[in-house]
Amino acid sequence: MSEEIALHHRIPDDERPAVEALRLALRQGTASSVRLTISDDSTQSFVVPPSTMAVLSELLDLLATTGQATVIDEDREIGLDEAAHLLSMSRAMLAHRLARGDVPHVRTDEAYRLRLSDVLAFREIETAQRRALAELGVLTDEAMRRDGG
Repeated sequence: MSEEIALHHRIPDDERPAVEALRLALRQGTASSVRLTISDDSTQSFVVPPSTMAVLSELLDLLATTGQATVIDEDREIGLDEAAHLLSMSRAMLAHRLARGDVPHVRTDEAYRLRLSDVLAFREIETAQRRALAELGVLTDEAMRRDGG
């Protein structure tokens, strides 16, 4: 991948039926691998490994349903602004969470550097915790109503 963190691709509407047909063909197949043939001046044929097929199938699902997909290099480092945006929190709150050691990071001079994969993992944990707290709140409200509280 280039120096970009993400590669975003949008397919034209007139290509979506072909993407959908390819997606369905790959989903309905029972073979453990798929052979890809590239025809140009010299025809080349490759066997696509199952792990790559899984990624390709997910990508085709996105392209067929939404017409667009983004591939992200999770090993890239990002700065405080981008991490705060991804986490939907302020720079100050994120800096506080970094100081607490909630997200692995490196601080160089005045700049923070975070691995995108660490930021995304932290976001998943935060989302799960918020969901659990919301469910706990609902259960507490139900229990209080049941007990006349």
